[in-house]
Amino acid sequence: MMKFDTVIIGGGLAGLTCGIRLAKAGQRCAIVSSGQSALHFLSGSLDLLNALPDGSVVTNPMEGVKLLAEQAPEHPYAKIGAERFAVLATEAAELLSEAGVATMGEALKNHYRLTPMGVLKSTWLTFKGYVTSDKADALPWKSVALFNAEGFLDFYTQFLSDEMRKMGTECKVHTFNLPALENIRQNPTEMRSANIAR
Repeated sequence: MMKFDTVIIGGGLAGLTCGIRLAKAGQRCAIVSSGQSALHFLSGSLDLLNALPDGSVVTNPMEGVKLLAEQAPEHPYAKIGAERFAVLATEAAELLSEAGVATMGEALKNHYRLTPMGVLKSTWLTFKGYVTSDKADALPWKSVALFNAEGFLDFYTQFLSDEMRKMGTECKVHTFNLPALENIRQNPTEMRSANIAR
């Protein structure tokens, strides 16, 4: 019979992070999880502090947490304090790096990540390879080309191209066929990411 110092319920980002931290400290951990955690649907970015309760935009989370403490003293970030907040943000980024997850971004300045709907969203860390910008209303290119497999239902090229044009980036959409997808294409409801991945 195995014995553990700690049993963590939930294998999402919080549970896995706690398990790694405890294991590094010499604890024997078991993580109990069922179904799919939110990690299966991860957007490719991790937020830290994008806005204050009064609606003010936060560009620098390290500075923003001090204002957060004034507006919402019961918020978890306010309770741990600005100094501890900074330490934990640094540790989180280092933990991802040690796990081989390449990210870009820093807690001193939020950046903007292009979402699947074609809008730019303020965020803290983004996995390398995703589209980002330093500006809230512009992409780093004058023109782009989007390619989508014919009949693929999970990539919304029209949303992306419409929003990119609003930001001043010209966008051309192209569709293509792959013979390997013909069997899936026979039933349009099956042209989904999860089914293609199988």
